Amino acid sequence: MRLPYIAAVAGLLLANISSFGQSGAMSKANGFYNKLDYFEASQMYIDLLGSGEDDSKMKLRLADCFYQIGDSENAEKYYSKVIEEPEAKSDDIYQYSQSLKENGKYDKSDTYMDKFTLMEGDDARADLFQLNKSYLEDIENLGPFYEVSAAKFNSADKDFGGYVLNDKIYFVSNRRNRMMVSRSHNWDGSEYLDIYCIDKQEGSEVKRLRRSTNSKFHEGPLCFSPDGQRVYFTRNNILKGKSRRDEDGIQNLKLYTAFIDGDGKLTEELELNINSNDYSVGHPTISSDGKTIYFVSNMPGGFGGADIYKGEIDSNGDIQHVRNLGSSINTEGQEMFPWIDNDQNLYFSSDGHVGLGGLDVFVASLLSNGEIGFVLNAGTPVNSKKDDFGFIISQSQNSGYLSSNRKGGKGDDDIYLVKVIRDFDFGVILNGTIADSDSKEILPGAIIRLLDANGSIVFSTISDENGNYAIPLNRDEEYVVSVEKIGYTASNKDISMNEIPSDVNEIKKDFVLDGSAEFSLQTMVTNAKTGEPLEGVRMVIINNVTGDVVDYTTSSTGDYSKELYNTKLSDKLNYTLELSKEGFRPTTLNYDSEFTKSGVYSIYAQMNPLEVVLSELGTETMLEINAIYFDLNSSLLSTEAKQKLDVIVKVMNANPELEIELGSHTDCRQTRKYNLWLSQKRADNSANYIMKRISKPERITFRGYGESRLLNDCECEPIDDSNCPEVSHRENRRTEFRVLNPGSLRIKNNSPNSFGLK
Repeated sequence: MRLPYIAAVAGLLLANISSFGQSGAMSKANGFYNKLDYFEASQMYIDLLGSGEDDSKMKLRLADCFYQIGDSENAEKYYSKVIEEPEAKSDDIYQYSQSLKENGKYDKSDTYMDKFTLMEGDDARADLFQLNKSYLEDIENLGPFYEVSAAKFNSADKDFGGYVLNDKIYFVSNRRNRMMVSRSHNWDGSEYLDIYCIDKQEGSEVKRLRRSTNSKFHEGPLCFSPDGQRVYFTRNNILKGKSRRDEDGIQNLKLYTAFIDGDGKLTEELELNINSNDYSVGHPTISSDGKTIYFVSNMPGGFGGADIYKGEIDSNGDIQHVRNLGSSINTEGQEMFPWIDNDQNLYFSSDGHVGLGGLDVFVASLLSNGEIGFVLNAGTPVNSKKDDFGFIISQSQNSGYLSSNRKGGKGDDDIYLVKVIRDFDFGVILNGTIADSDSKEILPGAIIRLLDANGSIVFSTISDENGNYAIPLNRDEEYVVSVEKIGYTASNKDISMNEIPSDVNEIKKDFVLDGSAEFSLQTMVTNAKTGEPLEGVRMVIINNVTGDVVDYTTSSTGDYSKELYNTKLSDKLNYTLELSKEGFRPTTLNYDSEFTKSGVYSIYAQMNPLEVVLSELGTETMLEINAIYFDLNSSLLSTEAKQKLDVIVKVMNANPELEIELGSHTDCRQTRKYNLWLSQKRADNSANYIMKRISKPERITFRGYGESRLLNDCECEPIDDSNCPEVSHRENRRTEFRVLNPGSLRIKNNSPNSFGLK
C-alpha cells in the first residue's frame, strides 16, 4: 500500500503532463494522474493500451499508478515492458527495483538498484544499498526480536494503528461507508479513514468515534500525551466541513490536538501551529516526558518525499524549534510513522533505507544529547516483502502493535499484535564528527567502516549532512575504524573495547581528514593534424618536485584533470609529460611554472600521427591495458581509474570470449592483516565496476594480495614504517590485470604482472 496520508511529493514531480495534441481520453487520464488520482488514471490508461496513443511514456505512467497504489505485480508488469527504453528515468528504475523486491525477486531487484546507483550516485538510497549489499543475510542473522500475530478486530478493509489509552485500543480504519456521503479517496479508490476504538476485553465491539472527531475525510494516525489528558491526531485540511487544497489541487494533512474528558470523549479540538495549507503535517508521537513531538511532513527543505521532524512542546501547547532529523533517518524516499518509546528508541517505517520490500520498520537509537545514533532494521517477522508500518510499543515495553499489508491478512492493511521476546541491544555507540583537517569544515558523505579483529567489515555507514556518524560496538572486542572520502587521505583508528568501563554506553571519536585542494592540473591531448581530442593516449605525468607519478589513458575527451592537495601559493610546478599512442609519434614535454593564484593550471599537447603505423593496424582490434592506482589507505576508484576500467568494459562487451583476472595490492604501511583486507576491497571495487557493466560477468576473476607482492624494495616489516619516497609506495598501491583468454584480440598489457610471484 502506498500510503496517501502524506501528499506524495514524487507524484507532484511526475505530474503536470501537457495535454497538447492529446485525445480527449488521454488528456482526461493525464488530468487524473496530475491530481494524484492514480486509481482512475490507471483504469483509463489500461483502456488506451493498444491504441494509437499507447507509447512508452504512457506505460511508465501506468506502472507508476500501480506502484503508488501498492499493486507491485502490475507495477512490475508494465515497468518490465519499457524499463530499458530511453524514456525510463532514474525514478522509474528505482520503483521497478522496489516492485521486484516486493514480489520476492531480490536478485533482479539488486541488479536494477545497481543501475539506479549509476544514474543517481549521490542519492542516499543508492549509497545505503551499496554499503549493505548483504542486507538479506544481515537481516536474517539479526534473529527475531518479536512474536507477531493478527489482531481479532481486523476487517476486510484497511485497518492500522493500535494506540492504547487506559483499557481501550484506538485504531484507524476505512471499514464504514456512511450513507449519502461520497467517501471514496481518489488515490487508490478506497474509502476515507476514520478513528475507531475497542475495549481490551475479549469479545468487545468496535466503535467509531463520534462525528465531532471524525470528518468525512481522512482521520488518523494519532497518539496520546504521557498523562493521557490529550490526543494528537492527523486529519485532512478542512474548514467548516469542506476540504481545502493547495495551489496544485492537493488536499494536504494537518495535525490537531484535543482534550479527553472523563467519558473518553474528545473536546476543544485545536490546530497545531506547525500546520500549513501548502504541505502536509501528520503522524505524531510524543516523548515520555511530554516535551518533544516527532512528526512527518513534506515541507520544503527536506530530503525527499516525507521526512521525520521533531519539535519542542511549550507550556501553551505550541510547537517550537522544529527541525529535520537529518540524513541518518531521512532519505529521498518516504520515512513515516515515527514512534518514540520509553527507552528513547525511535521506531519508524521507510522505503529508502535497505529492507525486505515496501516499507520496512526500523529502530534508531537516540544519543544522550538527543541526536540520532544509528539505524537498525527491525528484522523478521516484523518486516516482510510488503509494507510494514505503524509500529507501536506500549509503555510497559513488552508488547505493541504493527500494521502490514502482507499476504495472509484479512483485509488490505491489517493490525498485528507484537510481543517482545528480546530487547534491542545497541551495545556501546561510537559517534563523532568527520571534518577537514585544515579548514575544520564538516565533511558529509564520508564512508565509515568498522572492521573486526579479523579485518572483516562488520558495519558501514555514511556521515550525515552535519558530518556526524554513529556505529554500534560490542564490548570486549578489538576494532579498526576506517574513514574514507574522495579527495582526502583515509584515516584509521584502533578501538579497544577492553578498556571501556562497563557503565559507559557512548564513546566519542572525531576524525579529521587531510586534503583541501585550491589548485588543479588539467591536460589536453589533441591530434596535431585534425585538432580533435585523442582517445587512448597513455599519459605518464611525473611531478619532478615530489616524485609522484600518474599513469593515465585518455578517454574520448582527450583530457585529464587532478586536484592538487597540500599545495599553496608560491609552490613550484615542474611536470614532465610522456605521451604514447599506437599510430602516433611518442611525445615528451615539460611544464615549469609557479602557483600564483588559486585555480586550474592547464597543459596542452599535440601528437603527430604516423600514417604507416595506422595502415598496418588496419581494422584489427587491440586492447591496451594499464594498471590502476589508489590513494593511501583508500579503496575508492578515482576518476582516472574508472576511465581506464571503462576501456576494458567497452572491449569486453564487444568481445564475449575475453576473460581477465584482476589482482589488487597495497604498499607495506599498516599491518599485514589490514593490508590484506584493504587489497581485497580494492579488488572488489575494481572487479565490481567492470562486472556490473558487461555481459557474462563470470569472465572476471579477482583477488587481493595485501603487501605480499611489492614491486620494489619498499618493505616496512617489522615496524610498519619505511623511508621510501611516496612515488615508490604509490607503485605498489595498484590493481593489475592478466588476460586469461584473449579471444581474437591483440593485447598490449602495460600492467605490472606479479601474479606468478610467491
